[in-house]
Amino acid sequence: GATRRYGGTTRSILLRFARILAPMLAPTPALDFADFLKLGVSLMAATRDERMVVELVRCAAARVQPDGRVFVAVPMPEGVRTLSNIERTGMIALSAALPTNYRTLQLKGCDAVAVEWAEMEQVSSKHRALFVESLVQIGWPSAYSAAFWSNTCRAIGFSVRDAFDQTPGPGAGLLVAS
Repeated sequence: GATRRYGGTTRSILLRFARILAPMLAPTPALDFADFLKLGVSLMAATRDERMVVELVRCAAARVQPDGRVFVAVPMPEGVRTLSNIERTGMIALSAALPTNYRTLQLKGCDAVAVEWAEMEQVSSKHRALFVESLVQIGWPSAYSAAFWSNTCRAIGFSVRDAFDQTPGPGAGLLVAS
């Protein structure tokens, strides 16, 4: 009866489900966030004002600097409130997700400030190309990429206070650095 309806014995059905579920239940390998940010990840910066009103902006690039601080290219004029928020609170959460597999990392800081980033234009251009390449891999037409952000950016920098693995699965939300 029941085993024929589902295409095999109970054991074979369980083995099929185990093969499907095993990758989802396996721990996510550790991330080096400096390397991860160079992969063309989708970048979203969340800031807040003193009333706790949140602002989100898609960013054009982010890189770890030699001193360990993270510099982020914030597009303008979309990022005006973001810059205003960090000027008043210094709080930031940067989420980086690889579109091809949803591998996601979140970096949090409480000392974000506007900075000068000499390489920002070059880094942003390269990052955008890698991001578009990853979107094309999952079926997005490259022509849509121009709508993601403006070409003019300002830089912000922050020290990573905490880093979290936010990849969907059992490890989501785990602190990976503090």
